[in-house]
Parts: sequence; C-alpha cells; structure tokens
Amino acid sequence: MDWVRACKESPENRVPTASAFDEAGPFNEMVVMGVNAVRLQGLNKELEWDGEKMEFTNIGDDEQLRMVIKDGFTITDGDPSFNKDMTPRFSAKEFAKELVNHTYREGWKLPDMPA
Repeated sequence: MDWVRACKESPENRVPTASAFDEAGPFNEMVVMGVNAVRLQGLNKELEWDGEKMEFTNIGDDEQLRMVIKDGFTITDGDPSFNKDMTPRFSAKEFAKELVNHTYREGWKLPDMPA
C-alpha cells in the first residue's frame, strides 16, 4: 500500500516509499544475475556483466552448454550411480541473451516502459 500511496501523491508532495526503486532496482539486477550465473555455470568461468548494455561481455560465440534433463542418481548396494540425460549442446551466448531479454510467445508481452 506504501507504493500505491506514493503513486497517487503528486510529485511535489510525495513522501518516499519504504523501499525505493533506486535501491530495489539494483538489488533485483544482482539477484537475477546470480540466478543467471547458476544457469550458466557449465561455462566454468567468472562471468562479466555490462549493466548499461544488459549483456554478458565474456561469453564467446563458439561456447556451448548442455543442461541436465533427468538426473538418474541411484545407490545400489552402497555404490552411487550417475546416469544423467542431457540436452544436445546449444549456444551459451544465445541462451544468456534469452535469459536477460526473454522472447515472449505470440500475443504475450510486457507493456512498454514509459518514456
């Protein structure tokens, strides 16, 4: 309700919200980058992020990833067995780009940002 109140107040008389966007925006970007880093951990390297361009700068065009579809971990007579089903290899750069700027299904999209 704090956010709704701030939206309804005139800019001249507006009392700042308890969680301002200038703090929440960078915090959200940090959390999303952490999630993306986990999804891109198969690259086995430290990722570099350019916030202005909204892209990872050190993922090469030739780098590939695979994802686990099914993790068939079992223990038989005390011995672990790892039987993973993996996706075919795909472009890490294109995958990272899609993580940052999602392509929505036909007829679905976020509203345009105000100017």
